[in-house]
Amino acid sequence: MSRVLFHPRYVLAVLALSFFLLALHSGMTALYIAASYTTAILVTARLLSLRALSGIGINGAPIDDGITGRPIAIEIELLHRGRIPRYAIRVVLVFETPSGRRMMPAAVVTRLGGGERRRLSLSFTPEVRGMHRLAGVALESGFPFGIFEGKREIPLDVSFLVFPDPFPIDRFPCAPQLPTPATPFEAQHPGSAEFIGVRDYRPGDPLRRIHWPSTARLGRLVVKEFVEDADMEIMILIDMPSPGEGLEAAVRVAAGWIGLATKRGYPVGLATAQGFHPARRGTWQERQLFRVLALLLPGRAEETFHRAARAGGCPRGTLLLRLAPLTGIEEARRFEGVARGIGCHPFQLLFGVPSQRGEVSFSGTLPFRGLVVTPDDRLPDRLRMGMPRGGFPSRAS
Repeated sequence: MSRVLFHPRYVLAVLALSFFLLALHSGMTALYIAASYTTAILVTARLLSLRALSGIGINGAPIDDGITGRPIAIEIELLHRGRIPRYAIRVVLVFETPSGRRMMPAAVVTRLGGGERRRLSLSFTPEVRGMHRLAGVALESGFPFGIFEGKREIPLDVSFLVFPDPFPIDRFPCAPQLPTPATPFEAQHPGSAEFIGVRDYRPGDPLRRIHWPSTARLGRLVVKEFVEDADMEIMILIDMPSPGEGLEAAVRVAAGWIGLATKRGYPVGLATAQGFHPARRGTWQERQLFRVLALLLPGRAEETFHRAARAGGCPRGTLLLRLAPLTGIEEARRFEGVARGIGCHPFQLLFGVPSQRGEVSFSGTLPFRGLVVTPDDRLPDRLRMGMPRGGFPSRAS
């Protein structure tokens, strides 16, 4: 309040009025002159502030998509269509973000000559994922005396997408050292391939791989399957019904898993409340799934997953990674039973609040395959230390 009251324009206005009243009372010519000069300064400053930003336009270049927490390059061009130079222009970027309108002071242009074009290279660090829009550029100038401030906002419409920042994840929970599918694992490590289950016999399978107990029980040829010949698919299920830190942490974990699957050459898919995306390989699939994560809304995804599973969207042997809130152990056990019933290998990462952390603190105490974490700064370390090592449980035959 005191800063507003002692603003130069109010001080000068009070001085001008005081000089005028004193001049009327005393009749002194000097006081009339002082009142006139003070009033002239105020009027001149006001008139110039109204013209300080006239004739200035803005051109905005397309903005590349970015990642949360990392600077994004922004290019804008100021152009002055008039002849008289403009001075002391403050440039403020106006963004429409998922969390609301944001004003970001970006630059100060000390002088913009008549007919000049000035390109500004700026940066913006997004705080949240989702669709962002550069809605305009606000220009401010206090030239010449800083007594009055001219303001003008020039609208723009430049949209860009902000992806989540993936957590650094170096292995999958059920298979810490899966070979790249294109690399013959057994040729590099004879006899050391990891057994992950059984499947029906296919022409060309070596006889030494026949699993005789299952063959006798089922009455048909069944062979052992190893990591190197399994075309494993990875399906990530984000089942977060509420917004907040838990949802954002789940999105970052999912992004880390998608990046790891792409790096190692595995098909990866995603199931959310908004839709089901079948598992595929490649960087194109990675970008599509990252786009889904960037625009993800809270919601339950179990029904989406069940519909896809009934339609054959989750083949037997799929590594099913579920991200969900810690709402109860029974729900997690029920989901594990459903997943195993369709031949998937489930792993559940449940997000709890700190008060729930003491109930179940590590995967060894859980009645299902999974891990309980809290969405805090220690989550990456918890993922590295808490991911269970070892092979998949045997496939249902």
